Amino acid sequence: GLTFAGAHELIRQAQPAWKPIMDNVTACAKFEDGHQWPTEAPPGVLQLTYNICPSFTNHAGNVVKKNPPSIKVIQGDEGDEKIAKRFDSLIDDIENRSFASSVYTSAFDQCTSSSFGMWRIVVEEGKRKDPATGKRRTELRLRHVKNPATVLIDPTAEQPGMVDMEWFCLPTTMTKKAFEHEFKGKAVDSFDTEVKEWFDGDTVTIAEFWFKDAD
Repeated sequence: GLTFAGAHELIRQAQPAWKPIMDNVTACAKFEDGHQWPTEAPPGVLQLTYNICPSFTNHAGNVVKKNPPSIKVIQGDEGDEKIAKRFDSLIDDIENRSFASSVYTSAFDQCTSSSFGMWRIVVEEGKRKDPATGKRRTELRLRHVKNPATVLIDPTAEQPGMVDMEWFCLPTTMTKKAFEHEFKGKAVDSFDTEVKEWFDGDTVTIAEFWFKDAD
């Protein structure tokens, strides 16, 4: 399994490779938000700016909001139409329960403002219970990523869309109280003094990892 030291090593390799890109993503998002001039103006100089970026990004976003994308399953040349319709129905149910249109448009807004947007698929405890066990069923949900500039991707990936990446990491900062609530029975410990930024006062950073299945 992945150890803390192994995870930190992957992050250490990816951070310098992605930092220039993610710094630019952050700068673009700030520029679109109106931070287009240095905060320290020379004495006696009046700076007046008219931010026209939102008019373009909002226009693009409104087009998507009027015609929100959705996932559709289509049978292949040798596919089964009934199976395709069944999967299409299941995905449609997941999208409806996830309010997927807002998730998709949020990621699109990120793309138009900073060139990099993201949403994710998570497994959550649903409201429906299993008749056999009485326990709540786990269900798939679509969720937006608040800050895509925090993600770390295998720096060896070269193909468009990062389809050849071997791993993916999403660091998230939360309060220690929230950590203890979400991860009951787990203690917040500082594993390595070299990564003090992961344990900053009342907050702790966790990192979710995904690896490509070798099969």
